[in-house]
Amino acid sequence: FPVTIYEVVILREKFLSPTGKKKVSKYVPYSDTPQVEQWRQEIRQYRGVLGAHTIEHPTRKAHIKASNCNAYRVFNGSSTFDKGGRLYGPWWQQISEAERSRITIDKKACVELDYKNYQVKLLYAKLGTEYKKDAYSIPGYTDSNDRKILKKIMLCMLNAKDKKTAISAALYEIS
Repeated sequence: FPVTIYEVVILREKFLSPTGKKKVSKYVPYSDTPQVEQWRQEIRQYRGVLGAHTIEHPTRKAHIKASNCNAYRVFNGSSTFDKGGRLYGPWWQQISEAERSRITIDKKACVELDYKNYQVKLLYAKLGTEYKKDAYSIPGYTDSNDRKILKKIMLCMLNAKDKKTAISAALYEIS
């Protein structure tokens, strides 16, 4: 049963739990700015586009309409909105890649594009060069599970604010 999300731009921060043992995310208030209002308008337009089409999956009983597409953006840990901005909400984000391949839009099959090594290739492009190898493979580590672990570690290193955070995130991801 879908829950309606009225605010479509959300800011959250991590705080220590009352016990002080772990961090918990909480939504925090913020001041509206022209940029925040632009994001709101973009999300409302996106919801409208989705609502103008019938998005179905063979095992789902209902198709999506604008009224039950709860797309929203979440920014993390900064009142300047410079971290995150990821889109959340649509039900297809919660199903596996194999299940997503069964989605139809207006009774037409969909294709999900997969951009391999995207973040690494963007970094190389910033340096003015092209990266053509698999960024998540290391000679001698050829098992598909090895690649999954190496990818998680690489993405933690690329997205962490510092070395300590990268190591902590990588250990969390692979444990």
